[in-house]
Amino acid sequence: MDHPSTTTTLGAAKVTGRLTSGTSIGVLGALSTGESARTYDVRSAAFNRVRVAPWTTYGVGRVQQEFGPAGSTLAFLGTALHRELVVGDPLASLLTRSAFSASGDSLLRFKDGEYEIGMNLGVSHVAGEAAAITRIQQSSARYFQRPDAQHVTYDPRRTSITGVKGGVTAERRSGRHWLWQAAMEFVSPEFEVNDVGRLSTADELSASAEIEYRETQPGRLFRNYSVTLESDRRWNFNRDLQDNQVSSEIDLTWRNFWSTELEIDLDLPAQDQRLTRGGPSMATPRGWFASLQISNRDAARTHGTLDLEYGRNEDGGSAYAIDGDVTVRPTPRWQLSFRPGYERRVDDQQYVTTLDGGRAETFGRRYVFAFIDRSTISSEVRLNYTFKPDVNLEFYGEPFAASGRYYDFGELETPRSRARLPYGTEGTEAVALHNRDFNVFSFRSNLVLRWEWRPGSTLYLVWQQDRQESEVRADRVGLRDLFGSLQSAGDNIFAIKATFWLGMK
Repeated sequence: MDHPSTTTTLGAAKVTGRLTSGTSIGVLGALSTGESARTYDVRSAAFNRVRVAPWTTYGVGRVQQEFGPAGSTLAFLGTALHRELVVGDPLASLLTRSAFSASGDSLLRFKDGEYEIGMNLGVSHVAGEAAAITRIQQSSARYFQRPDAQHVTYDPRRTSITGVKGGVTAERRSGRHWLWQAAMEFVSPEFEVNDVGRLSTADELSASAEIEYRETQPGRLFRNYSVTLESDRRWNFNRDLQDNQVSSEIDLTWRNFWSTELEIDLDLPAQDQRLTRGGPSMATPRGWFASLQISNRDAARTHGTLDLEYGRNEDGGSAYAIDGDVTVRPTPRWQLSFRPGYERRVDDQQYVTTLDGGRAETFGRRYVFAFIDRSTISSEVRLNYTFKPDVNLEFYGEPFAASGRYYDFGELETPRSRARLPYGTEGTEAVALHNRDFNVFSFRSNLVLRWEWRPGSTLYLVWQQDRQESEVRADRVGLRDLFGSLQSAGDNIFAIKATFWLGMK
């Protein structure tokens, strides 16, 4: 099969503008053509074509009105999509036929913008064949098919789905010392805008609050500092707590313009209805995470940043990382930046697969989890050299290596718990699982020579490398693996690009 990697835009038009009344308008429309893949049947030695994308019409429009002395706004947004799909078309089982959304938002500012209240409300509607709507119901944003879901209904006969979302935010944006923010949002389980937008999670109610104390006047130790406390909580529409986090952050700028940032996050026990990928809800453990960043003054000829991270949870999960960023400007012509990094993470709730033949407590299925020990090491390098103001050379390279080892496999014991029945112990059945351990190595680089041979006209010479390989083994990667990726097989791409400026009077 030889298939196109992109669709073709037959035509598009955009109109934007601002009226003297303070009204801003933006409208965008586009039409993409259908695409087909060329196929070859080995048995019949026949070529054929299969449609892989339909003709599609897109439309987006937004109108915003500004009012009041502080610059308050009121806006409306609409999106529309229509695909040329007929009954019986194989693509109709994968793609929706039409998708629409409408929303309004407002931003009210008071006391010259010191205080701000934001509100938004929107609705979405998608329609198509039952198979396409079923895919939306079963997507990772929803998992309507969950066997223990009580507040949503999975219906494979549905041909449309409609949802709503909204929220309100109150904030103090300026002040001598105290700043704060409070927000509440909701996204109904049926809300869907991925045809002309992006949505990763539906079925969500959230509330957050943040308070900050800051000092902007230089003192004996600091030029400025701030201390922030924040709380975030999320529920689904069944009022099951999905996330419960409390965090604190301290930002310091010292008298010599060095800066220090310290953040501590506390994750409290909750439920996660998506961990089992369509199975019953599963509990998450208590844990904590801390990060520290130190950097010297931004205006230094040699600027550097050091980041340290560490965290653990009560079930044996852990994470730590160290990375740095150094930028050197030895002369006005040269600039070199170097960003090495290392991370090791042990995830205690790594989903593996779902198998049949489970116990009645887990609705006849086996939801298999494991620990995974992952390591990542990389080093980003950038080098810029200016021969003349109109001729410069830029290099970017990043060797990368990562590994992962799965261990301590087991299946969920009961819904809404963290307990697992470990495999390989007395009383558990033997289960055949694929080896998922991995080692991945890569090296990517770009070398670009840029010459502006006359004002507005530029010539680019480009050399790009992309080397990679992977192996199924559990060894943890190290420095030798990072630089060993330079010998991996890959592609070399050479390109020439020229732009011409045509001056017309």
